[in-house]
Amino acid sequence: MLRFYCVTSMVLLTATVAQAGNLEEVIDVPPVASIVTPAEVSDWTGFYAGLQFDAVAGKTERDSLSSFKADLEGSIVSGFVGYRWAVGRYIVGAELDIALNGDGRMIYTEGGLGPERPYDINSALRFGGEFGGELGGGLAYMGLGFTMLDVKLDSEFDDQGYYVGIGYDYFVTDSIMVGVEINYHDFGELDGASDRVTPITLGMSAAYKF
Repeated sequence: MLRFYCVTSMVLLTATVAQAGNLEEVIDVPPVASIVTPAEVSDWTGFYAGLQFDAVAGKTERDSLSSFKADLEGSIVSGFVGYRWAVGRYIVGAELDIALNGDGRMIYTEGGLGPERPYDINSALRFGGEFGGELGGGLAYMGLGFTMLDVKLDSEFDDQGYYVGIGYDYFVTDSIMVGVEINYHDFGELDGASDRVTPITLGMSAAYKF
């Protein structure tokens, strides 16, 4: 009888150990889900205003009896205000830019009266639309619109034209953004002269978003 109890105990113990081993094989540790923090998206919708400094380069030429060609150099300080809307992944907007001060010089490369002539910008204006999208944490965009120029050489000349350009803005705080842009302007022939003026501006800006 004692032998029977011993054999029975050994069988039960062996079965229990085997079952425990099987449990260790069956029980799987559930995977730990990783927590993904969504990337922060800038809020581009709203009004903004700021100041911009532009370096001016380009060309002007005259096709007449007193023909000439000249390179343009100068600078403009302007103020601007605009509004942007976020439409899905894209940004659309409108901006008005008015020159506060500007001057420069014409450097003659062919013909002309002397090596160079200074000029003063009485007023300049840009008004147009923007279209772009987020890139690298900032806003890359292109712009197109109407532009107007009033400039003084020996006398005053003014005309209207168009501009097209590209730019990039970046928020340094929740409300302050900095940017850079380049614009090509075509005024055709200035009113009161046969000079064709096509300046290019490279600007750096700082703005506050309301």
